[in-house]
Amino acid sequence: MRKLPQGRFERWKYQASSWLIMLPGIILFTFFLWWPLLQSVQMSMYRTRNIELVEFVGLNNYISVYKRADFLQALINTGMYTFWSLLIGFLIPIIIALLIGETVRSKGIFRTASYIPNILPGLAVIMLWKAFFSAEESGVLNILFSYLGIDSMAYLNQEHLVIPIIVTVATWKGAGATAHI
Repeated sequence: MRKLPQGRFERWKYQASSWLIMLPGIILFTFFLWWPLLQSVQMSMYRTRNIELVEFVGLNNYISVYKRADFLQALINTGMYTFWSLLIGFLIPIIIALLIGETVRSKGIFRTASYIPNILPGLAVIMLWKAFFSAEESGVLNILFSYLGIDSMAYLNQEHLVIPIIVTVATWKGAGATAHI
């Protein structure tokens, strides 16, 4: 274990070097996270034209959103999406990591296979899942269900399936990256 400097100047020098090491990360964190966040809060308090701040309105923008008829449903949808994303998005990567960790042979193949969805471009993922959930009889899910005698269905038009489908796609895309295998 490293011994901390004893003198006042040595302690200051030690602390200054620690801050200098962290400085690039702090600057990037501030520039890419805090600055846009603060600008968004400021912009939410103004009437805007594109990104130009036109007139200060205070909390009126928040009040008008709160008064909308669909606000409660949007809040419920957001809560359900968050709950299921956290639950499934936490469990699936753990299961993947356990399965790969317990695999005796071909770990590299399984690691690669679980990570591939993460490196696919977003547009390719959208096209893939659109074909999977297609309402036509050529949709992958409709073909699979036809073998079980279930009629074709337009999955993306079903209100009660939207959140589960979004959670499924997001979990599939990111589970390999968060499995830490």
